Amino acid sequence: MKRLLLPLIAALALPTAVNANFYDEQTFKRRWPIFVDEFSTGTKFQELEDYEMMCERFVRANNELKNYFTIFQKYQTNPNVDLFGIRAQLKTIVKACGEQYSIY
Repeated sequence: MKRLLLPLIAALALPTAVNANFYDEQTFKRRWPIFVDEFSTGTKFQELEDYEMMCERFVRANNELKNYFTIFQKYQTNPNVDLFGIRAQLKTIVKACGEQYSIY
């Protein structure tokens, strides 16, 4: 009985671990470009002083970062990207947007 139980548990556990890593990697590949696009577009609107559109894009970028922070941190490979610093910056901007525009 013990000889059957241990291989059965191992067989059930192995695919789960492989699928979890695959899911995280696929999520990163789908969501990271969305975050980068929203953040960079928000920065462009900030330069153009279109603050309403800036707020919209930064709120979207902030939501992506909040929802997938752990996955982004695990898979992004650029050492110059400080996700903690970006989160602090976005949090401040989104708070200001919420005070300025009641729709956020």
